[in-house]
Amino acid sequence: MLVFIEITLNIFVLAGMVVCAALIGFIPRSSRLRKAQRTIDRLEKEMLANHAEILALQKEMTSKTGLPSRTPIVPIRENGNEPKKETLPDPAVRKKMLSGGSSTKP
Repeated sequence: MLVFIEITLNIFVLAGMVVCAALIGFIPRSSRLRKAQRTIDRLEKEMLANHAEILALQKEMTSKTGLPSRTPIVPIRENGNEPKKETLPDPAVRKKMLSGGSSTKP
């Protein structure tokens, strides 16, 4: 014989329990993501420092030997004070070239 237990549950209580369970589930996940992001940031800074040190040592070595390097030495940080100027073609010249060169219309 089956025994039935009658349980009455308010829909708002059920919704509140679902929201609380979701929040409890998201807290550990967000803390793991923050920890992983901190680790990634630390490793990126370490990589940049190592690359800067390698570039400095390579520059020092080429200055001691006096021989030009086969690989170009590019600084990691450029001078940020000067804005880079892009030379854009003159739009009138471009229109003239695309239209066939004549400025008069038949």
